[in-house]
Amino acid sequence: MSRRKSKRLGPPFVRLFWHLLDSQAWHELSPHARLAFIELARLYDGSNNGRIAMSARRLGHLIPCNKDTAAKCCASLRTADLSRPSSSGSSLESKKTGAPANTG
Repeated sequence: MSRRKSKRLGPPFVRLFWHLLDSQAWHELSPHARLAFIELARLYDGSNNGRIAMSARRLGHLIPCNKDTAAKCCASLRTADLSRPSSSGSSLESKKTGAPANTG
């Protein structure tokens, strides 16, 4: 069997679709929550949907902001239905592809 190599034409990037940017949910997010979504989307590699781990403390370092602000960003992303927790704790799954979260 031969292994397929990915054909990347450039460095990794985050794709934000216009329907997301034009949505009411996106416009109601705070700037920090928008940055949180982008940081979550950065972790998505095409095969890890439902397994993206992001704590509020780590998100606070990436944005940068306080961990309490990062936790509020996570909550606002859940409220806007742009992410959902895949397990207990403050880890989030980006709702990039719409695939169901792993529950087991």
